Parts: sequence; structure tokens; C-alpha cells
Amino acid sequence: MRIENHSFTANNMGLYLFSDGYIQKSNQTELDQINEYGSVEYGGYLTLKTDTTFNVTFDIWDEKLEDYRVTTVLGTWKAEHEGNVTLMASNWQTELIFKKRQRVESTPDGILHTVSLEPMAKNAESGFYLIEPASQPDVNCSYNTYVYQ
Repeated sequence: MRIENHSFTANNMGLYLFSDGYIQKSNQTELDQINEYGSVEYGGYLTLKTDTTFNVTFDIWDEKLEDYRVTTVLGTWKAEHEGNVTLMASNWQTELIFKKRQRVESTPDGILHTVSLEPMAKNAESGFYLIEPASQPDVNCSYNTYVYQ
């Protein structure tokens, strides 16, 4: 078979040569690269870092201090197939998997893009994934970020 200046025959392999400065175009959009999310449920902020670590920072009201106390949960994360994100930490007995969803809606201010991380496993018992119950705030909640265009 011949197509333009290339010919193909059965059981042959092709080799592509690229210049030293070649940079492959990414199929990721700006929304795919978002790495900071907030949770209204528990007042936490999730950051997925490029080195595959994450932190969730909570501002928790402390009656004794009469001020907010910052608590941070640390761990590692990985991107999975179909947009899932898995969080893991040393003091957890299981990993937490989140489904990444994108929603677009028109508003009077423009187009609103919502990117959400929704927990795949919901459990009535808060902190079910922890080795030591109640040792940290609940990380297994919905996280969102909003982008106007």
C-alpha cells in the first residue's frame, strides 16, 4: 500500500525521527491541570502537588483558643484511569478513590466550569479509612473548584 510519500507492507515496523527540540503537544486542557480544590462540607483545601504528594488543610474552630486551628493531612496521590484520583496516607488502612467530574453552565457572568472530586466510597461512619479513629479530620468528602471563562 502507498500513501503520499510513505509505503507500507505487511510485517514491517515504522520509525519516527524527531528533532532535538521537539515538544509533544499535550492533550490536556487548562481544566485538566487544576490541582487545588475546596470542600464546603468540612472546610478543607486539597492540593495535589506535581511530585505526587498531597495535603489537605483544615481550618478548625478551637473553643479554648477562640481562634481557628490549622490541621494538615499529608499523603501521596496518583491519577487513575477514567479521571479517578487515588489518595493514600501512612495512617490510613485503605486508599480513598475520587471520581473527577466536570460540569459547564452558563451564568450571567459568563461560562462557569466546575471541576469536582467526588468520593467513590461513602460511609456513614466518618473516618472509616483511618487506622486510629478520629485521629484527623475527615478527608473523604467532595472537593470543588470553579473557573469562569
